[in-house]
Amino acid sequence: MNFKFAIAASAMMTFAGIFTLVGCGGDACTQAADHSTSCGVAAATTSGSTSATTVECTGLPLCSSTCINAAPCDQVKDLSSGMPTATSKPLLDCLTKCSATK
Repeated sequence: MNFKFAIAASAMMTFAGIFTLVGCGGDACTQAADHSTSCGVAAATTSGSTSATTVECTGLPLCSSTCINAAPCDQVKDLSSGMPTATSKPLLDCLTKCSATK
């Protein structure tokens, strides 16, 4: 696995993790999920869990959500495609900075 792929994979896991947060309320995390959905990116679902998990929208989730909220839809869709291209590089860079400063 090369270094660029590892960074991209880490950022994509962070991006996907935003959608598994339940209980963020009307904050940046919820806005990021709403923005991604409005861009045509389906929210991730978890199976087998019947209880809601409350996660504070602080730290890494807040930073990642801020990146997603600032990104245009073409970047959000490209990053969520599984094979990001140069289109989503600004979003990927932002998410990578969040992961590096956790």
